[in-house]
Amino acid sequence: MKTRDWADVDFYAALGVASDARPEEISAAYRTLAKQLHPDRFGAQSAAGARFVEVTTAYEVLSDSSRRHDYDAIRARRVAGEAPSVVAAPRPMGTVPRPPAAPTTRWTPRRARAAIAGGVLCAIGGIAFGVFILSLQASERRDRAARTEVYATIAHGEPDARLAYQPATAQRPYVADVPASFAGAIGDAREIQVAFRPDAADRMTLVDLAPETWTGRATATVVHAVGPVQITFLVPGAAAPTVVDEPDRTNGGRLFDGAQVRVLFDPDDPTDVRLAESTAGRDLTFWFVAVKLMVAGPILAGFGATRLRRTPRGTRD
Repeated sequence: MKTRDWADVDFYAALGVASDARPEEISAAYRTLAKQLHPDRFGAQSAAGARFVEVTTAYEVLSDSSRRHDYDAIRARRVAGEAPSVVAAPRPMGTVPRPPAAPTTRWTPRRARAAIAGGVLCAIGGIAFGVFILSLQASERRDRAARTEVYATIAHGEPDARLAYQPATAQRPYVADVPASFAGAIGDAREIQVAFRPDAADRMTLVDLAPETWTGRATATVVHAVGPVQITFLVPGAAAPTVVDEPDRTNGGRLFDGAQVRVLFDPDDPTDVRLAESTAGRDLTFWFVAVKLMVAGPILAGFGATRLRRTPRGTRD
């Protein structure tokens, strides 16, 4: 039934309810009539079938508060002698309303130009970051070339005193605990002469206490417990190893006591030490970000330019 025909039909009378009936009264009346008039009992072509269609149409309108309001308004205008206004037709029973379409992004010239500007900034940022990476790598290469690389040994600051010495044939210093038997002989000394076995250089004692077969000699540096981690290495030409605090690390991690590491020291200031670590991981991450910016920038700018060309002239920003 079309909306304009609503004024000619009394849906309330079709259901046998008053015009001010409550929704539950309308539902109860419809259920009762639907059972009595259902086409399964009398057939769709019978008078009962036609009456069932009438009852169903009335219930569809009156059970929906919005359509009931429109129906009541049309009836009121009919009584007052006015022409009924156009109202949306009722949807068929059992149908599901279609959800509203999702809003689409409206590309205005302003948005297109913003995309172009963002793409240009991304590309410039990627190029600038790439230049920074190149300058950082060049600076690190120059610094590395100006330093001397040697092998070093990690010496944790426990116990209170240890001795670091390097035999002539060793690649890096040995770090030995100070036996209680000659701990008092060290005192506040920073360096002391030690003897070791030529065939077992890691076994050490004081020169005065060494057996005749311990013919190895070296100058040892006393490593005091002044920090959690220290590094000891022998500067070429020096008599005793140098001991410094652990420098800053690029790759993180923990340095274990007695472990071997490679260090770079400044020949003019041996206490200026850096670990000879690989920066490949850091450089790879930096370059990944730089290349991503340099690639994404032109893509974004090109997309914005395409949208700007396709935007109709006269479109407001």
